[in-house]
Amino acid sequence: MFVYTHEAHPGERVPHHDSFATKLAHARLLRDEVGIRRPILVDDLDGSAHRAYGGLPNMTWVIERGGAIAYKASWTVAANVESFIARYVQARRNRQPGRQIGP
Repeated sequence: MFVYTHEAHPGERVPHHDSFATKLAHARLLRDEVGIRRPILVDDLDGSAHRAYGGLPNMTWVIERGGAIAYKASWTVAANVESFIARYVQARRNRQPGRQIGP
C-alpha cells in the first residue's frame, strides 16, 4: 500500500491541498502519472497517518500483514527497498513451518 500524505513541493500544476477532494484528485494524478498499481491510502488533511509514522518527508515502512514492522527507513532509496524485499521474500520461502523469520 502507498500512503499519500501531502505534496512535498506544491507548485503551479499540483498546488497545496485546500480540501480532501483536491487531495484525492492529486492522489489519482500521482497514481496515473507514476503508474502506481498498489492501493493508495490518502491521509487526512491534518496528516494524522503521516505524523503517526514519524512525519519525516520521505520515509518507507514495510509492514507485514499481521501489522509487524518488517522494514523502516527514514529516507527512501528505491534500491535499498528493492534489496530488502528480495531478501525478505527469499527468507519467507526458506523459512521452516512454524518458525519466525526474525524478531
